Amino acid sequence: MNCFEALIAHHIQESQTRASWFVSAGSTADALAKLGLLSSADKLVVYGKDALSRYQQVLGESCVCAAHEVSAEAFCLASVSTRRTLTEGSPASYAHTPGQGPEHVFWMLDALSIPDLRVPDITSFATAARECGALLLVDISRIGSYGAPALRLGAHMVFEQLGICEAQQALHLVMVSVPHTKRGRGKKQHEDLLAETAYRLLNMRLGDAVEASHEERAFDAHVKKTATAHTREHAQQRFDLARTLAAYLDCHPQINKTIFPGLEHHPDRGHVGRVLEHGAGPLIALQLGDGLEPGCLAENLCLGISQLDASAEHTRLELVQGTADSSQPHLLLSCGTEDALDMIELFEKSLRVVD
Repeated sequence: MNCFEALIAHHIQESQTRASWFVSAGSTADALAKLGLLSSADKLVVYGKDALSRYQQVLGESCVCAAHEVSAEAFCLASVSTRRTLTEGSPASYAHTPGQGPEHVFWMLDALSIPDLRVPDITSFATAARECGALLLVDISRIGSYGAPALRLGAHMVFEQLGICEAQQALHLVMVSVPHTKRGRGKKQHEDLLAETAYRLLNMRLGDAVEASHEERAFDAHVKKTATAHTREHAQQRFDLARTLAAYLDCHPQINKTIFPGLEHHPDRGHVGRVLEHGAGPLIALQLGDGLEPGCLAENLCLGISQLDASAEHTRLELVQGTADSSQPHLLLSCGTEDALDMIELFEKSLRVVD
């Protein structure tokens, strides 16, 4: 068994998926385009300007539209022009060459959307998607399967972006997974025709076996170095640091707004605990107070982070477009595994410098 097959077998065992494949692509949008899942007659519904721009860039404007909010009702409304009824017992109706067949409706959710870090209620979306005959796709790249069990909650396809480095060459892979056709337990167990549809769509394009080429050799060479990035302990460290930092920053007088799904004032706080596991993810978005430049703070933080424990995965910072209620850029933190007290002390110093 090669490393790709071993990783997929481990992933299937851990997340209880039916099957998983690797696609050589730089992002979920690129993977969708490479797979050719959407034809010109199909419709992909997304949420947010960032997602709309990403998917329209690679798939074209005609087949991608945006819902006005992250709710099942808004996605139904956005896809009403292509709504269709699922024919009982005919999941194979999807399995056709792109561009030859009936219209398909796909709903693409980010488990954590940027910059507002909204968390969709995947269970509610799954129920609505079945009623609309839409395939529910979920991108868990920002939180991973450890933090968001999207397949178990009702998703039909799950995408997770992986990055592996070989010397100076970056290998970008996207893992695509599908659930078992049988959903529920006991008397509530039922056949999910859309789950079978998702499997046939991917199996038709990618086949049963994992095809590994030059990426496999690079993966073999670095599997020991990168394995820790996929362990539960590593993910839990990142989630714990994010929770501690968010609680500290939410009370800081120089921070206008702290966006983190685990905070009480987050708009999705009511269902976050049902969707995300082991914490509220590794991401925090910050809106700084008046007179503070996010870029300056980011520079000071990056310099300080580089001097922290070299054995830890360092927190990454990024300036992102502001949310609907603020045009000011937000500072997005993707927490690493540093010590929480070291990070709090670093924030105190950096905020004093830019004040």
